[in-house]
This record gives sequence, C-alpha cells and structure tokens, in this order.
Amino acid sequence: MDSIVTQIVLDRRGITDNFDQKLGISVNQLISKLVDQDRLTLALEDAKQARQELEAVSRQKNELELEVGQKDSKSHSICSIQSIISRNDPPMHHATTVSL
Repeated sequence: MDSIVTQIVLDRRGITDNFDQKLGISVNQLISKLVDQDRLTLALEDAKQARQELEAVSRQKNELELEVGQKDSKSHSICSIQSIISRNDPPMHHATTVSL
C-alpha cells in the first residue's frame, strides 16, 4: 500500500512514470475517471429522485382528477333530479280572491 501511495504522490509531481507503466493509466487520468464517476453517480441519484417525485405528483393528479370527476358526476345527477322534479311539479297558480 505504501508503494502505491508513493507512486501516486511521485507521479502527481512528475517525478516518476512508474504508476503509469504498471497500471497503464496515469494518476491524472485515474483521478479524472473517478471525478467523472462521482458526477455520474450524483446525476443518476438526482434522476432517480426526480422520477420518484414525478410519480408522486402524477398519482396526486390522477386522484384529484378522479375526485373532481366524481363531484361533477354528483353535480350532474343533482341537476338532472332537479330538472325532473321541476317538470313533474304542477305549475303554481296565483290565488285570486273574488269580492262579493
């Protein structure tokens, strides 16, 4: 482990190419790949969280649409009932009094 750390430190300072020769990759390339991997991991986590939030909002939207649809259906039913009642009610006549 000490030799790997030493090779990394010396390679970063440009003193040796031993790390590059043994592993086929320079320390700078390795660090760049690790940084890229970290960025990718964060982006994937953000995408996962955004997908979960989208699913939750979609569920809420569907529930609200269903609720509004049920209320509209009830309102339509009440209006239909009122219409039927008004058609079946006899017209109201005004009472007139006749004086003798």
